[in-house]
Formats: sequence, structure tokens, C-alpha cells
Amino acid sequence: MAVDAMAPVQVGPRALASVTVPVRQRQHQCWHQPSYHHHQNQQQHQHHLHHQLQLPVTVPANLALQHGNAANRTATRSTRTVIYPATMHAFISKIGPDADFESIEDSFLPPVDMWGEPYKAMLDFVAQLGVLEGLPLDRSGILRVSVPFCAAFMECQILLPFLAQHFLERRLAQGLYVLGTDATILKGAKWPQKEKYAQRKFSRCQLHLRQMDLTKNSLPECALTVAVHPEATRDPVWEDIIANLIRSTVPGGVVLVATYFDVEVHAVQRYGAPLGVQFQVFENPYYASHSVEESPSLRFLLVARIGRKQPLPPVASILR
Repeated sequence: MAVDAMAPVQVGPRALASVTVPVRQRQHQCWHQPSYHHHQNQQQHQHHLHHQLQLPVTVPANLALQHGNAANRTATRSTRTVIYPATMHAFISKIGPDADFESIEDSFLPPVDMWGEPYKAMLDFVAQLGVLEGLPLDRSGILRVSVPFCAAFMECQILLPFLAQHFLERRLAQGLYVLGTDATILKGAKWPQKEKYAQRKFSRCQLHLRQMDLTKNSLPECALTVAVHPEATRDPVWEDIIANLIRSTVPGGVVLVATYFDVEVHAVQRYGAPLGVQFQVFENPYYASHSVEESPSLRFLLVARIGRKQPLPPVASILR
């Protein structure tokens, strides 16, 4: 019998555990934590989920995390959750022997569009600039990538496919080694699941997510650093952290930093200057066609090639 695309499907409580998701109707805000990892991204992520659900509901934990931002899903206060077939099909299609995830327990949430789309635009932009060409490889032909203060590594399903397509499919590298670090392991970050996803999805990509205090521990060498939202204006320790990621990037390598605000841009520039690093600064092309919110994700992009004088690309920097 054909199933009506708008007819709800009942999922019993024995199939999935439930969790209550509260809703707070308030404007997105940017706030800063004393530590340097970007917790506010996770909090904005959860608020975005709550806002789109519109009302307090009880939903299956894994399914809510997987499809919390789906417009065609409603739920009730009971232990039984209403899910439309279109949403269920999209969820199930990602789980199985040949899918992204082996099981529901292995699955995790991709970033919401308000963060993920600017991230994608950033990667496309730096690729078009040409600064990712000619990155140095290690002796085994592996491209080493560093993602400092990575929090939950929300970019997992964006960054890894991009690197695989740009470097592996074009045969610019024999393999990828991606190291994500943060001072704190966030609850619900699902680092092990993301490492398993990388191994399952990309045979020549190693992902390692590690707890590391970048004020005390030196980062290993890499050819590409992708650093999203350093809270560079919040604490003097950020001068040491920025110096750490610059020093870990080998000559010929590229440091890419994304900030939300121009004051953070100037702080990163100031910290890089004593090391001879002059960042070129651009506005993320995403905001050419989207409004600038109070806390605009990855609005400003700082790019520098280490150990070489980098000619200004045809697109001029917007800040000095």
C-alpha cells in the first residue's frame, strides 16, 4: 500500500530513547567563554534546533540530533514521536552497510546552515584563490592538516569531503592526516563517531581528534591550518595560541583563520606580525548574498602562506 508523504509514522518508545528538548524564543546572540574553544557555536546550534521546533516536545534522542532542523517533522509530548516519511527516509538512507554510518549510534549531526553554508563558501573561496595549490607533503606523500580549537568538529562532513575531492581525487596527495584539537572535550561532541566516519567514508584519510592545551603543548607540523573563530580579543593567552599554530605550519604551508568580527581580525594580524606573517583579509563571499547577523559565522577570512611572500590575488583584501 502506498504511503502518503504527509501521513505521520509512529515510532514506539522501545525503538529509540527519548529526550525533552526545551525551546527558548530569543534572538541569536554572540557571547564569549573564558576558554579559547568556540562553545558558542554549539550553543547557537542547539538554539537553532529549538527555534525551528517552535514548541516544547519530546523526541527520540538520536533522531532529534540527526534531523532536528528538518522542516517537515513534528512531535508530541508523549513517548511516541511523529515523524513524516520523507524525514525518516532521509535519516535511514544514511545508515547501513554502504552508507555514511553503520548504525544510529555511529551517526551525528551535520552543522546547521547558518554555520555550515559560510564554512562551505570559505573553502570554495580559498580554493579559487589558488592558495591550496602546491602545499608541501610529508615524506609519505601525506597532506597534514591541523584544525585547532575544533570544539565538536562540526565541520567533519564538510571539510573531509572537500579535502578528499581537492587533494585525493586530483592526485595532489597520497593521503590525508587531519588533526583536530581542543582544550576540552565537549559533552556530545561524538569525537569517536567522527573518527569512525572518516575511516569508513575515506579510505585514505585519517582523522584524529585530541584534547590539547595549545597554551602549553606545541602542535605537530602540518601543511594546512584551518582555524575557526579564535576568541583572540578575550585573553592574552591567544597571542601564544596563534603563534603556536603559525609555528606548526611548515614553510610553504597555509594558515587559514576565520573570525566573526573585525576586532578579532586585527588581533590575529597583530599576533602574527612578530613572526613575519602578514595575513591577507577577505570577507566571506557568503555574505555577498546573505544578511549579516548579529553574530555572523566565519565572516572574515585571514590567509597567509608561511615562509614565502604571497602576491595579492586579483580579489583585493578588504581590510588592512
